[in-house]
Amino acid sequence: MSELAQGLQLSVLGILITFASLGLLVLIMIVLRELFSAPERSVSTGPGKEAQVDQVSDREAVRKRVAGIAVSIAYANMHRKHGDSNLGHLLESPPGRYWRDSRHA
Repeated sequence: MSELAQGLQLSVLGILITFASLGLLVLIMIVLRELFSAPERSVSTGPGKEAQVDQVSDREAVRKRVAGIAVSIAYANMHRKHGDSNLGHLLESPPGRYWRDSRHA
């Protein structure tokens, strides 16, 4: 067998073993998730429980809004600081103050 054929055979075998072991890990994770899944919580319709469910859903809505606002502010700051926010422009700019200060500490 030539060296090229042996190298290709070894490469294919290595790739097959890698993906087979990754597939096995995924299957193990799926089985473990099904075995040890958290029990579903039932929501009773009592007067106190409805208020708690509403508070939880309101809290989630507020968290989503805060996250959206934080991302908007970060984007606006980046756009204001760098103008055009493409990667080439950011890579050509000199390092910021944080980088210079942390290297000498």
